[in-house]
Amino acid sequence: MIEKELGRVSGDIELTDIELSLVLAGYDTFIRNALDTITNRDSKRWYNPNYKFSRERLDDFKEIFKEMLGYHAKRLLKLVEKYEKINPDLKYWHPKDYNIKNPNFFREIDSEEKAYWYGFLYADAHLFHNRPRIHFELSVKDKDRIVQFMETIGLDGERIELRQRCMKYKGKIIPFKTARIRFSSKDIASDLENLGFTKFKSGEIGLPQFIRLKIIEAQKEVSITGKDWKVAKSGRIAAAFLLGFYDGDGTYMGGRQAKIYSTNKKLLDEVKSVFEIKNNVNSQSKTSPDISEDLSIEDTKSHKHLYYLTLGPEIFDAIMKSYNKSMKRKRFSEPE
Repeated sequence: MIEKELGRVSGDIELTDIELSLVLAGYDTFIRNALDTITNRDSKRWYNPNYKFSRERLDDFKEIFKEMLGYHAKRLLKLVEKYEKINPDLKYWHPKDYNIKNPNFFREIDSEEKAYWYGFLYADAHLFHNRPRIHFELSVKDKDRIVQFMETIGLDGERIELRQRCMKYKGKIIPFKTARIRFSSKDIASDLENLGFTKFKSGEIGLPQFIRLKIIEAQKEVSITGKDWKVAKSGRIAAAFLLGFYDGDGTYMGGRQAKIYSTNKKLLDEVKSVFEIKNNVNSQSKTSPDISEDLSIEDTKSHKHLYYLTLGPEIFDAIMKSYNKSMKRKRFSEPE
Protein backbone atom coordinates (compact mmCIF):
# COMPACT_ATOMS: atom_id res chain seq x y z
CA MET A 1 0.00 0.00 0.00
CA ILE A 2 2.89 2.35 0.77
CA GLU A 3 4.46 1.46 -2.57
CA LYS A 4 1.25 2.37 -4.43
CA GLU A 5 0.69 5.57 -2.45
CA LEU A 6 4.25 6.78 -3.02
CA GLY A 7 3.81 6.15 -6.73
CA ARG A 8 0.55 8.12 -6.72
CA VAL A 9 2.07 11.11 -4.91
CA SER A 10 5.15 11.14 -7.14
CA GLY A 11 3.10 11.29 -10.34
CA ASP A 12 1.53 7.88 -10.88
CA ILE A 13 4.92 6.31 -11.51
CA GLU A 14 5.00 2.69 -10.36
CA LEU A 15 7.76 2.03 -7.84
CA THR A 16 9.70 -1.22 -7.71
CA ASP A 17 10.61 -3.09 -4.54
CA ILE A 18 14.21 -1.95 -5.00
CA GLU A 19 13.21 1.73 -5.24
CA LEU A 20 10.93 1.42 -2.21
CA SER A 21 13.74 -0.29 -0.28
CA LEU A 22 16.05 2.65 -0.97
CA VAL A 23 13.39 5.12 0.17
CA LEU A 24 12.45 3.28 3.38
CA ALA A 25 15.79 1.87 4.51
CA GLY A 26 18.54 3.25 2.29
CA TYR A 27 19.60 -0.10 0.82
CA ASP A 28 18.06 -2.02 -2.09
CA THR A 29 17.26 -5.39 -0.47
CA PHE A 30 15.12 -4.19 2.46
CA ILE A 31 11.73 -5.28 1.02
CA ARG A 32 13.15 -8.49 -0.45
CA ASN A 33 14.65 -9.42 2.94
CA ALA A 34 11.38 -8.70 4.78
CA LEU A 35 9.36 -10.82 2.34
CA ASP A 36 11.96 -13.59 2.53
CA THR A 37 11.72 -13.60 6.33
CA ILE A 38 7.90 -13.82 6.25
CA THR A 39 7.32 -16.26 3.37
CA ASN A 40 10.42 -18.40 2.81
CA ARG A 41 10.65 -21.45 5.09
CA ASP A 42 14.14 -22.12 3.74
CA SER A 43 15.36 -18.59 4.25
CA LYS A 44 19.13 -18.31 4.75
CA ARG A 45 18.55 -15.26 6.94
CA TRP A 46 15.74 -16.40 9.24
CA TYR A 47 12.12 -17.53 8.82
CA ASN A 48 9.43 -15.79 10.83
CA PRO A 49 5.89 -15.71 9.36
CA ASN A 50 4.84 -13.44 12.24
CA TYR A 51 7.57 -10.87 11.60
CA LYS A 52 6.49 -7.27 12.23
CA PHE A 53 8.25 -3.97 11.78
CA SER A 54 9.47 -2.49 15.06
CA ARG A 55 8.12 0.84 16.30
CA GLU A 56 11.60 2.27 15.77
CA ARG A 57 11.42 1.25 12.09
CA LEU A 58 7.94 2.76 11.77
CA ASP A 59 9.26 6.01 13.28
CA ASP A 60 11.89 5.95 10.52
CA PHE A 61 9.14 5.60 7.90
CA LYS A 62 7.22 8.58 9.29
CA GLU A 63 10.34 10.72 9.40
CA ILE A 64 11.24 9.83 5.80
CA PHE A 65 7.73 10.58 4.51
CA LYS A 66 7.66 13.97 6.24
CA GLU A 67 11.13 14.88 4.95
CA MET A 68 10.31 13.92 1.36
CA LEU A 69 6.69 14.98 0.99
CA GLY A 70 5.75 17.37 3.77
CA TYR A 71 1.97 17.93 3.74
CA HIS A 72 1.51 15.35 0.96
CA ALA A 73 2.70 12.61 3.32
CA LYS A 74 -0.67 12.66 5.14
CA ARG A 75 -2.08 9.45 3.63
CA LEU A 76 1.20 7.59 4.05
CA LEU A 77 1.33 8.54 7.72
CA LYS A 78 -2.21 7.24 8.16
CA LEU A 79 -1.14 3.88 6.70
CA VAL A 80 1.64 3.62 9.29
CA GLU A 81 -0.76 4.63 12.08
CA LYS A 82 -3.21 1.95 10.92
CA TYR A 83 -0.42 -0.65 11.03
CA GLU A 84 0.37 0.42 14.61
CA LYS A 85 -3.30 0.12 15.67
CA ILE A 86 -3.66 -3.33 14.11
CA ASN A 87 -0.47 -4.46 15.89
CA PRO A 88 -0.66 -2.92 19.39
CA ASP A 89 1.97 -5.31 20.79
CA LEU A 90 4.82 -4.11 18.58
CA LYS A 91 8.20 -3.94 20.28
CA TYR A 92 10.02 -0.64 20.05
CA TRP A 93 13.05 -2.37 18.50
CA HIS A 94 13.90 -5.96 17.72
CA PRO A 95 15.76 -7.34 20.74
CA LYS A 96 19.35 -8.33 20.04
CA ASP A 97 22.09 -9.23 22.47
CA TYR A 98 24.92 -6.74 21.99
CA ASN A 99 27.31 -6.19 24.84
CA ILE A 100 29.13 -2.91 25.39
CA LYS A 101 32.54 -3.56 26.88
CA ASN A 102 32.96 -0.07 28.34
CA PRO A 103 29.46 1.01 29.48
CA ASN A 104 30.80 3.40 32.14
CA PHE A 105 32.94 5.41 29.71
CA PHE A 106 31.07 8.66 30.45
CA ARG A 107 30.69 8.13 34.20
CA GLU A 108 33.36 10.76 34.85
CA ILE A 109 34.88 13.06 32.22
CA ASP A 110 38.47 12.89 33.43
CA SER A 111 40.41 12.63 30.16
CA GLU A 112 40.72 14.43 26.83
CA GLU A 113 39.36 11.38 25.01
CA LYS A 114 36.18 11.25 27.11
CA ALA A 115 35.66 15.01 26.78
CA TYR A 116 36.12 14.81 23.00
CA TRP A 117 33.50 12.10 22.58
CA TYR A 118 31.05 13.81 24.91
CA GLY A 119 31.45 16.99 22.85
CA PHE A 120 30.89 15.00 19.67
CA LEU A 121 27.70 13.42 21.03
CA TYR A 122 26.59 16.83 22.32
CA ALA A 123 26.59 17.98 18.68
CA ASP A 124 25.48 14.89 16.81
CA ALA A 125 23.71 12.34 18.98
CA HIS A 126 20.08 11.89 19.99
CA LEU A 127 18.89 10.27 23.21
CA PHE A 128 15.37 8.86 23.04
CA HIS A 129 12.86 10.04 25.63
CA ASN A 130 11.94 7.40 28.25
CA ARG A 131 14.24 4.83 26.58
CA PRO A 132 17.99 4.25 27.07
CA ARG A 133 18.51 4.42 23.31
CA ILE A 134 21.35 6.43 21.72
CA HIS A 135 21.37 7.29 18.04
CA PHE A 136 23.61 9.32 15.78
CA GLU A 137 24.01 9.57 12.04
CA LEU A 138 26.73 11.12 9.88
CA SER A 139 27.59 11.56 6.23
CA VAL A 140 29.06 8.27 4.98
CA LYS A 141 32.40 9.98 4.34
CA ASP A 142 32.70 10.47 8.13
CA LYS A 143 31.91 6.85 8.93
CA ASP A 144 35.34 6.56 10.56
CA ARG A 145 34.00 8.68 13.47
CA ILE A 146 31.34 6.07 14.20
CA VAL A 147 33.86 3.23 13.87
CA GLN A 148 36.27 4.97 16.27
CA PHE A 149 33.49 5.70 18.78
CA MET A 150 32.31 2.09 18.72
CA GLU A 151 35.85 0.84 19.26
CA THR A 152 36.19 3.27 22.17
CA ILE A 153 33.12 2.05 24.05
CA GLY A 154 33.57 -1.56 22.92
CA LEU A 155 30.55 -2.05 20.65
CA ASP A 156 30.38 -4.48 17.71
CA GLY A 157 31.14 -2.67 14.43
CA GLU A 158 28.49 -4.72 12.62
CA ARG A 159 25.87 -2.43 14.17
CA ILE A 160 26.65 0.35 11.67
CA GLU A 161 23.85 0.91 9.17
CA LEU A 162 24.64 2.42 5.77
CA ARG A 163 21.66 4.06 4.11
CA GLN A 164 20.47 6.69 1.69
CA ARG A 165 18.70 9.76 3.02
CA CYS A 166 16.89 12.55 1.21
CA MET A 167 17.26 16.26 1.92
CA LYS A 168 15.19 19.13 0.55
CA TYR A 169 17.34 21.89 -0.96
CA LYS A 170 15.83 24.78 -2.95
CA GLY A 171 12.65 22.79 -3.55
CA LYS A 172 14.45 19.68 -4.82
CA ILE A 173 14.93 16.36 -3.07
CA ILE A 174 18.63 15.51 -2.98
CA PRO A 175 19.77 11.99 -1.99
CA PHE A 176 22.84 11.56 0.20
CA LYS A 177 24.42 8.55 1.87
CA THR A 178 24.81 8.26 5.63
CA ALA A 179 26.19 5.94 8.27
CA ARG A 180 24.12 5.42 11.41
CA ILE A 181 24.50 3.71 14.77
CA ARG A 182 21.68 2.98 17.23
CA PHE A 183 22.24 1.11 20.46
CA SER A 184 20.75 0.73 23.93
CA SER A 185 22.65 1.19 27.19
CA LYS A 186 21.12 2.14 30.52
CA ASP A 187 24.55 3.07 31.87
CA ILE A 188 25.56 5.35 29.00
CA ALA A 189 22.10 6.94 28.77
CA SER A 190 22.08 7.59 32.53
CA ASP A 191 25.57 9.12 32.45
CA LEU A 192 24.67 11.37 29.51
CA GLU A 193 21.58 12.53 31.40
CA ASN A 194 23.65 13.30 34.51
CA LEU A 195 26.03 15.38 32.39
CA GLY A 196 23.15 17.56 31.16
CA PHE A 197 22.78 16.06 27.68
CA THR A 198 18.96 16.18 27.51
CA LYS A 199 18.78 19.66 29.02
CA PHE A 200 21.13 20.91 26.31
CA LYS A 201 19.05 19.32 23.55
CA SER A 202 15.89 20.96 24.92
CA GLY A 203 17.63 24.34 25.14
CA GLU A 204 17.56 24.57 28.96
CA ILE A 205 21.34 24.81 29.25
CA GLY A 206 24.26 25.75 27.03
CA LEU A 207 27.79 24.75 28.01
CA PRO A 208 27.96 21.78 30.42
CA GLN A 209 28.73 22.81 34.00
CA PHE A 210 31.71 20.47 34.24
CA ILE A 211 33.46 22.36 31.42
CA ARG A 212 33.21 25.60 33.39
CA LEU A 213 34.66 23.80 36.42
CA LYS A 214 37.52 22.35 34.35
CA ILE A 215 38.48 25.82 33.15
CA ILE A 216 38.41 27.17 36.73
CA GLU A 217 40.62 24.23 37.80
CA ALA A 218 43.00 24.95 34.92
CA GLN A 219 43.25 28.62 35.84
CA LYS A 220 44.15 27.65 39.41
CA GLU A 221 46.75 25.17 38.15
CA VAL A 222 48.63 27.84 36.20
CA SER A 223 48.08 30.75 38.57
CA ILE A 224 51.59 30.35 40.05
CA THR A 225 53.45 29.70 36.78
CA GLY A 226 51.63 32.37 34.77
CA LYS A 227 51.11 29.96 31.84
CA ASP A 228 48.01 29.86 29.67
CA TRP A 229 45.22 27.81 31.34
CA LYS A 230 44.69 25.90 28.07
CA VAL A 231 47.97 23.99 28.53
CA ALA A 232 46.95 22.60 31.94
CA LYS A 233 45.40 19.12 32.12
CA SER A 234 41.93 20.46 33.01
CA GLY A 235 42.25 23.08 30.27
CA ARG A 236 43.02 20.42 27.67
CA ILE A 237 39.94 18.47 28.78
CA ALA A 238 37.77 21.59 28.27
CA ALA A 239 39.39 22.22 24.86
CA ALA A 240 38.85 18.59 23.84
CA PHE A 241 35.13 18.94 24.52
CA LEU A 242 35.02 21.93 22.16
CA LEU A 243 37.03 19.95 19.59
CA GLY A 244 34.47 17.13 19.71
CA PHE A 245 31.62 19.58 19.25
CA TYR A 246 33.47 21.21 16.33
CA ASP A 247 33.96 17.83 14.64
CA GLY A 248 30.25 17.15 15.05
CA ASP A 249 28.84 20.58 14.13
CA GLY A 250 31.62 22.69 12.71
CA THR A 251 33.30 23.74 9.47
CA TYR A 252 37.02 24.06 8.83
CA MET A 253 37.65 27.37 7.05
CA GLY A 254 41.31 26.84 6.17
CA GLY A 255 44.43 27.95 7.96
CA ARG A 256 43.73 28.26 11.68
CA GLN A 257 40.07 29.29 11.41
CA ALA A 258 36.87 27.34 12.03
CA LYS A 259 33.18 27.82 12.77
CA ILE A 260 30.87 25.93 15.10
CA TYR A 261 27.08 25.86 14.64
CA SER A 262 24.11 25.24 16.90
CA THR A 263 20.39 25.89 17.16
CA ASN A 264 21.11 26.42 20.88
CA LYS A 265 22.35 30.04 20.92
CA LYS A 266 22.95 29.84 24.65
CA LEU A 267 25.74 27.33 24.04
CA LEU A 268 27.56 29.57 21.56
CA ASP A 269 27.17 32.64 23.78
CA GLU A 270 28.70 30.72 26.69
CA VAL A 271 31.51 29.25 24.57
CA LYS A 272 32.35 32.80 23.45
CA SER A 273 32.42 34.01 27.06
CA VAL A 274 34.11 31.09 28.84
CA PHE A 275 36.73 30.43 26.15
CA GLU A 276 37.34 34.19 25.77
CA ILE A 277 36.56 34.38 22.05
CA LYS A 278 36.34 37.89 20.58
CA ASN A 279 34.09 37.04 17.61
CA ASN A 280 30.32 37.48 17.90
CA VAL A 281 27.59 34.87 17.60
CA ASN A 282 25.73 35.33 14.29
CA SER A 283 22.77 33.88 12.37
CA GLN A 284 23.36 31.27 9.68
CA SER A 285 21.17 29.88 6.89
CA LYS A 286 20.73 26.10 7.11
CA THR A 287 20.40 25.80 3.34
CA SER A 288 23.90 27.06 2.65
CA PRO A 289 25.49 24.22 0.63
CA ASP A 290 28.94 24.78 2.13
CA ILE A 291 27.78 23.82 5.65
CA SER A 292 25.05 21.21 5.06
CA GLU A 293 27.55 18.34 5.17
CA ASP A 294 28.98 19.59 8.46
CA LEU A 295 25.68 19.94 10.33
CA SER A 296 24.24 17.08 12.33
CA ILE A 297 21.24 15.36 10.73
CA GLU A 298 19.25 16.52 13.74
CA ASP A 299 20.12 20.19 13.13
CA THR A 300 19.30 20.09 9.41
CA LYS A 301 15.79 18.83 10.24
CA SER A 302 15.19 21.21 13.16
CA HIS A 303 12.82 24.14 12.64
CA LYS A 304 14.84 26.22 15.10
CA HIS A 305 17.06 29.04 13.94
CA LEU A 306 20.74 28.25 13.38
CA TYR A 307 23.65 30.28 14.76
CA TYR A 308 27.42 30.16 14.34
CA LEU A 309 30.55 31.29 16.16
CA THR A 310 33.94 31.70 14.48
CA LEU A 311 36.85 30.28 16.46
CA GLY A 312 39.97 32.40 16.14
CA PRO A 313 43.54 31.05 15.73
CA GLU A 314 44.28 30.90 19.47
CA ILE A 315 41.31 28.71 20.37
CA PHE A 316 41.67 26.69 17.17
CA ASP A 317 45.28 25.87 18.08
CA ALA A 318 44.24 24.92 21.62
CA ILE A 319 41.55 22.47 20.54
CA MET A 320 43.82 20.90 17.91
CA LYS A 321 46.51 20.27 20.54
CA SER A 322 44.05 18.85 23.09
CA TYR A 323 43.36 15.54 21.30
CA ASN A 324 45.14 14.24 18.20
CA LYS A 325 42.63 11.59 17.11
CA SER A 326 39.96 14.00 15.91
CA MET A 327 38.45 14.19 12.42
CA LYS A 328 41.30 14.50 9.91
CA ARG A 329 39.46 16.57 7.32
CA LYS A 330 38.80 19.27 9.91
CA ARG A 331 42.33 19.51 11.25
CA PHE A 332 44.93 22.09 10.26
CA SER A 333 47.58 20.73 7.91
CA GLU A 334 50.85 22.51 7.30
CA PRO A 335 51.27 23.61 3.65
CA GLU A 336 53.73 21.46 1.73
